[in-house]
Amino acid sequence: MTVLAVFAGGLLQGTAGFGFALLAAPLLVALLGPQEAVGALVVLGAVVNA
Repeated sequence: MTVLAVFAGGLLQGTAGFGFALLAAPLLVALLGPQEAVGALVVLGAVVNA
């Protein structure tokens, strides 16, 4: 489920040019909890925007 959230966010980022965290953050917080989700979003956001 986490992989699907990241994939959907990456797909939105690639299509629209923004929105990775907008879509992925609520899903990752619900799945992982706030502390783990923030760390994951920082790393994944850097990868998606590179």
